[in-house]
Parts: sequence; structure tokens; C-alpha cells
Amino acid sequence: MLAVIAIGSDNIVRLDRLKDASAEVYVNSAVVSFRLKDAAGGTLQGPTPMSFIAGSDGRYEGLIQDTLALVENAVYSIEVTAVHGSTVLFRRVSAVARYRSTQ
Repeated sequence: MLAVIAIGSDNIVRLDRLKDASAEVYVNSAVVSFRLKDAAGGTLQGPTPMSFIAGSDGRYEGLIQDTLALVENAVYSIEVTAVHGSTVLFRRVSAVARYRSTQ
């Protein structure tokens, strides 16, 4: 199932429960950012910093801006990169742009 990016709205990009599996501890001091890319791989936004959410267990959040010119039903990718020391985590999520419904 694809994630949904709401056209004309700010959208939160979240990385939850970032953990150092070797040490079994949450990572609350990583440098985390994301890029929003179109289907051709062109960057529409980013790299955009993602802030650590105080009091959480490894949660980082960033914002896809409401002013981006997204195309309804187009597929985009959100690429999240987290760096902690010499360790790098990379995640890519596919998302489709849609208008929010009132349902």
C-alpha cells in the first residue's frame, strides 16, 4: 500500500523508534533528513532536516511543504537518511499525491 501525500496541506514525515540494534538503545542524537522526489528521480524538496522530538524514543519529524506543486495521483518517493556516528540508515517510501477528502 502506498503512503498518501495530501495536496495543498503540510505533511509530516516521521521516522519512529530509531534504534541502535547492537546496543539496544534508542538513538536521539542522529542527523536525519529527507528528500521528496518525483517519479523520474528529480528532487522536489530537500534535503530537509528532521528534528528529534523531545521526550520520544528515537522519533524525528520533518515537513513536506503545502506549497509544493504536486500532481494528483502521481507517485513520489520520500527518502529518509539518518546518520549516527559511522552508522547510516536509509529508507525509501513510495507515496501518491491526493486531495484530502471530507469522508
